[in-house]
Amino acid sequence: MFREGEQVWRVDAQYRDKDLAWIVDFLRQGPQGHWLRQRYKYDVPTGVIYFWGATPVPDGELRQLRRAGIRIVL
Repeated sequence: MFREGEQVWRVDAQYRDKDLAWIVDFLRQGPQGHWLRQRYKYDVPTGVIYFWGATPVPDGELRQLRRAGIRIVL
Protein backbone atom coordinates (compact mmCIF):
# COMPACT_ATOMS: atom_id res chain seq x y z
CA MET A 1 0.00 0.00 0.00
CA PHE A 2 2.89 2.38 0.80
CA ARG A 3 6.40 2.47 -0.60
CA GLU A 4 9.51 2.11 1.56
CA GLY A 5 10.85 5.52 2.54
CA GLU A 6 7.60 7.29 1.63
CA GLN A 7 6.38 10.05 3.96
CA VAL A 8 2.93 9.08 5.26
CA TRP A 9 0.79 10.40 8.12
CA ARG A 10 -2.43 8.93 9.50
CA VAL A 11 -4.64 11.97 9.93
CA ASP A 12 -7.96 10.37 10.91
CA ALA A 13 -9.33 6.97 11.91
CA GLN A 14 -12.88 6.04 12.86
CA TYR A 15 -14.40 2.68 13.67
CA ARG A 16 -17.95 2.12 12.43
CA ASP A 17 -19.76 -0.46 14.55
CA LYS A 18 -22.66 -0.91 12.15
CA ASP A 19 -20.30 -1.64 9.24
CA LEU A 20 -17.65 -3.49 11.28
CA ALA A 21 -15.08 -1.36 9.47
CA TRP A 22 -12.33 1.20 9.99
CA ILE A 23 -12.33 4.36 7.88
CA VAL A 24 -8.79 5.75 7.79
CA ASP A 25 -7.39 8.90 6.15
CA PHE A 26 -3.72 9.16 5.21
CA LEU A 27 -1.67 12.13 4.06
CA ARG A 28 0.88 11.34 1.35
CA GLN A 29 2.35 12.68 -1.87
CA GLY A 30 0.70 11.69 -5.12
CA PRO A 31 2.57 10.60 -8.26
CA GLN A 32 3.02 14.21 -9.44
CA GLY A 33 4.33 15.44 -6.08
CA HIS A 34 1.11 17.04 -4.82
CA TRP A 35 -0.02 16.20 -1.30
CA LEU A 36 -3.21 14.15 -1.08
CA ARG A 37 -5.57 13.04 1.64
CA GLN A 38 -6.44 9.44 0.79
CA ARG A 39 -9.29 7.54 2.41
CA TYR A 40 -9.41 3.77 2.88
CA LYS A 41 -11.95 1.40 4.37
CA TYR A 42 -10.75 -1.70 6.18
CA ASP A 43 -13.53 -4.29 6.33
CA VAL A 44 -12.81 -6.21 9.53
CA PRO A 45 -14.79 -9.43 8.84
CA THR A 46 -13.24 -9.97 5.41
CA GLY A 47 -9.82 -8.38 6.04
CA VAL A 48 -10.12 -6.40 2.79
CA ILE A 49 -8.86 -2.82 2.31
CA TYR A 50 -10.83 -0.62 -0.10
CA PHE A 51 -9.54 2.63 -1.59
CA TRP A 52 -12.25 5.27 -1.15
CA GLY A 53 -10.66 8.16 -3.04
CA ALA A 54 -8.29 11.08 -2.68
CA THR A 55 -8.56 14.85 -2.37
CA PRO A 56 -5.79 17.42 -2.85
CA VAL A 57 -4.53 19.14 0.29
CA PRO A 58 -4.14 22.93 0.10
CA ASP A 59 -0.69 24.22 1.12
CA GLY A 60 -2.20 26.09 4.07
CA GLU A 61 -3.66 22.89 5.50
CA LEU A 62 -0.60 20.68 4.95
CA ARG A 63 1.41 21.79 7.99
CA GLN A 64 -1.60 21.48 10.30
CA LEU A 65 -2.35 17.93 9.12
CA ARG A 66 1.27 16.85 9.51
CA ARG A 67 1.44 18.24 13.06
CA ALA A 68 -1.84 16.67 14.15
CA GLY A 69 -1.34 13.34 12.36
CA ILE A 70 0.66 10.29 13.34
CA ARG A 71 3.69 9.71 11.11
CA ILE A 72 4.07 6.20 9.78
CA VAL A 73 7.69 5.14 9.45
CA LEU A 74 8.26 2.74 6.58
